[in-house]
Formats: sequence, C-alpha cells, structure tokens
Amino acid sequence: MDPSKAACPNPDCSLHGQTGAGNISLHSKKEKRFRSRNCTKTFAATTGTIFYRRRYDEETITCVITLLAYGCPVQAICQAFALDERTVTAWHEAASYHCQRLHEQVIESAPMDLKHVQADELRIKAQGHIVWMALALCVTTKLWLGGVVSTTRSKAMARALALKVRACALCRPLLIVFDGFSAYIDAFIRAFRSPLHTGKRGRPRLIRLPALIFGRVIKRRRGRHLERLEREVLPYSPTIRAPAEADLDAEALAERLIAESQGGQLLNTAYIERFNATMRSMIAALARRTRALARLPQTLERGMYLAGGVYNFCRVHRSLAVALYVVGEHGEQRRLVGRTPAMAASLTDHCWSVGELLNYRFTKHCHHHG
Repeated sequence: MDPSKAACPNPDCSLHGQTGAGNISLHSKKEKRFRSRNCTKTFAATTGTIFYRRRYDEETITCVITLLAYGCPVQAICQAFALDERTVTAWHEAASYHCQRLHEQVIESAPMDLKHVQADELRIKAQGHIVWMALALCVTTKLWLGGVVSTTRSKAMARALALKVRACALCRPLLIVFDGFSAYIDAFIRAFRSPLHTGKRGRPRLIRLPALIFGRVIKRRRGRHLERLEREVLPYSPTIRAPAEADLDAEALAERLIAESQGGQLLNTAYIERFNATMRSMIAALARRTRALARLPQTLERGMYLAGGVYNFCRVHRSLAVALYVVGEHGEQRRLVGRTPAMAASLTDHCWSVGELLNYRFTKHCHHHG
C-alpha cells in the first residue's frame, strides 16, 4: 500500500485524480483504506480498479484474468475455480474495459514515429454469422496499435482502424502495408489529413500527410497452393518530400523505412500475420474448430482489448531483446534482456505483471507508467 500511487476519487476535491501530490495518507492498514488530507474523505485501496467491491481476493481474480488473456475457455475456468459463469464474464468485461481505457490513455495519447505499419483482417466464425477483426501493428516496436470488430469487411471498418493508427502516429514518413483490401488506401489518406488554419471564416482546408506510402502484397493462389506474390508500392503522389531532404520516389522511401524498422528486405505482411496467430492463441473464440464460439461482436471486442493489453505490456518479445554487458567475477559477460512492445516504444521501463496491468490507475493528468 503506497499512498504516493493513490489518487483521491472524490470529484469535489481540488486534487481529484492527481497522484504524487502528497495529499494521500494511510487511514487503516487492516481495512486497506487511504485518506485525503485535502478533503478529509477516506476511500478503499482498490478504488478505481477492477477489484473494487469484489467478493473474491485479488490473487484469484488476477489468476482468472490471466487465464482468459491466454485463451483458456470460460467453462474450464469455472470448473477449476468453482465459479459461476456470470461471475467470470463480469470479471472479463471489467478487465477488458480497463485495458481499453489503458490503451486509449497510454498508447493513443503518446504519438510516436511509427515508420512502418502493417494492417490485416481476421475472418472469424461466430455462432450463426461471420465477424471481421481488423488489426494494426507497428513493425519497429511490435506494438499493437488497435483493432476494430465489424460484422462486414467494409470501408467503415478500414476507416475506423485508420483513425486508431492516426492517434498513435506523429507527422513523419510512414509506410502502411496491407493485403489486397484496397479500402485501406482511401481510409488512411482521409485519416492522415490535418486542417490548414488561415484565419478565414469557414471550414479550413485539409492537408494530406506528404510522406504517406502504401505497400500492397497480393497472394495469387491456385486452390490451396500459393503460386506467387505480387508486391507494389502505391503513393498518392509521384514524388514525396521527406523532412529536410530532396524529393524521393516512393519505392526508395519505402525501402528506407523497411530498413529502419528492421521489417525485412521486401514488402511483406509477415509481422501482422504472425500477430494474427498470437491473437488466435490468446482469444478462445478465435481458435479454429473451437466449441467456444462467440455469440456477439462485443465479446470478441472484449477479448481483443484484454489480449492486446497483455501482449503490449506483459509479454516479452524475443525480437526486441537488447544486449547488455555485465561485469562480474568472470569478467565482462553479454546478456540478452527481453523487452515488451511497450518497453520498445518507451511507454514503460519494465515488463508488467498482469496484476500490475489490472491495478493501473487512471489519473486526471496522464503520466506514463515507469
């Protein structure tokens, strides 16, 4: 119980939602309650987390949420922990909403130089219908940028995904790679427009991002066999001006961004396809030939945000490991230290546990969790 990490939940308090202000003190260690010196109100240590007013202890809830985040079916959890299915579903909804808010406050509020983004869709068989899940991944940091669940593979789905990528991106040269779904081109061009304010009345003119490039990888198949791959770079203008550089053709800038992001040597969708496999392993309803089919798109959306939050903050990615040299008894030794996508994106400085993820408190002034 650290009072410096707690914030006053009283909306009438002048220090409402602010951490580190020195106004929180320990009120009762036995009952796990804090007290605000500013408004003299007391509150539970679990206020503002998914553990508030739960009948079960924090350890049990964290264990159940961890199993859900790694693809364990609800029926198996209910049998193992002797829980009611409605209780597990309620915990799942609370944890997923928590991870969605965390994604919006930490990732979408901290624009970064993405360089290379890959987008793709998952075709999911639900009970009685088909659902599509569009996902976007930053190749440089392997950070999941967001996803959209839709009942149709439409332009609206592509535009919603493009807006999520736009919220995470700085105005820098950007390569977006996708498969044959051409709706992404118009969606990302519309999303990456900025108003040009001239002081005149009326709606300002929208200016496109000058260094936005599209890479399309089309797989030609004969039956189930892959015959060939067609790769093409699709700029919306013949020449592209990068910051402080001369005009570059689209293919040269695409090659440079692929090299800087360590995304291979040719245009590919390998990273987002590998992430698709990760999501299928972490969401029980996405597994092939499963009995845990989802009935509603909202169920898949909940699972997506929970799996995405655990993937970004709690799972070490092998390709992101960095080498550190430690001096010990036997001289200098080289050690590989694993990093999560959030660590690679400089959003945090350590790998979170699932309990730490669920205990993240949303403050009035957003600070990255270090």
